Amino acid sequence: MFLVAGDDPETNVIEGAHDGDEIIFKIHLPTGELFPSDTRGIWEEAVNHQLNLYALSDIDSLKTPLTIKIRVNDQYAFQDIVSGDPIPADATIFIDILSDVIPLQEDDVTLELNQKKLSQDKFSISSIANTSKTNFEISLPVRNLQAGYHHLKVTVQNGGLFPNERHSEFAFRTSNNLELEKIVNFPNPMAETTKFTYILLNKQEAEVTIKIYTVAGRLIRTIHGAAGQVGYNETFWDGTDEFGDPIANGVYFYKIIAKDSNKKIERVEKLIKIE
Repeated sequence: MFLVAGDDPETNVIEGAHDGDEIIFKIHLPTGELFPSDTRGIWEEAVNHQLNLYALSDIDSLKTPLTIKIRVNDQYAFQDIVSGDPIPADATIFIDILSDVIPLQEDDVTLELNQKKLSQDKFSISSIANTSKTNFEISLPVRNLQAGYHHLKVTVQNGGLFPNERHSEFAFRTSNNLELEKIVNFPNPMAETTKFTYILLNKQEAEVTIKIYTVAGRLIRTIHGAAGQVGYNETFWDGTDEFGDPIANGVYFYKIIAKDSNKKIERVEKLIKIE
C-alpha cells in the first residue's frame, strides 16, 4: 500500500496523488492495524511501477516471541528460587534465551549487574542455531562477584522490521560465611505436625541437624540430614519423640545446627504443642 498527501489510510485506493509527491509505504497487519513505514519514494504520473514486497505471513512472526529463562545451577528463578533469595557463592547463573522466529545475534543481548553493563569478559555466551530458531546460553560465574546483594537485568533487543525488546530481572544474595536467618516453625502452636523453615547462606550446602528439647532441657528428638541447601529450606517433623510416641502438650525448644568444613553455628527457637 502507498500513503500520499490527501490519501485516506482506511481505503485501498490512493487519493490525492500528484506528480512528484512523496510516497510513504503503509503496512497493513493481519490484526487490522495500519501504520506507515520508514520506506519512501516519489510518485510519477502515467508511469507503471513493478513492486516486489516480501511480507511476514504469520501473525506470530510479527510478535517475534523471545523467551528468557534464568537458572542458578539447576534451579529456575521464579520457580525454584524467589528473587532476592540467597544463592551459593560458588554457583553459576545460566541465562537461556530462545527466539522462535527471527534469529538473534550475540550483540542483541545485554547484561546489567547493579545497574552497570557487564563487559563480555565477565560472562560467556554460546549459541545453538537451526533453521527455525537461535538459542543462546549465557554463563555468569557468581564466584567472581563480591558477597552481598545483587540485581541482574537481562535485555534482548532485536531491531528487525518489527523491533522487539524483552527483559528479565533477578535479585540474589551471596555470602562467604555460614549463616541462618528467618527461623520459623509452622504451624506454631502445632497440633500434630510442623515444619521447620529457615534460610541458609553460605558458599555451598551445609550439614543441618535439628534437636528438640523439653523446657527442662531433656533431648527428646534429633532430626539428622535436615534440609541444608543455600536459600530457603523446609524440614518436616511428625511431632513424635525418639520412641515414635506423640509429644505431650506444652512448650518445647528446638536447636538448628548447621556446619560445613570450616564453621558450625547453632540457633535456638521455641515451639508450642496444643492439641
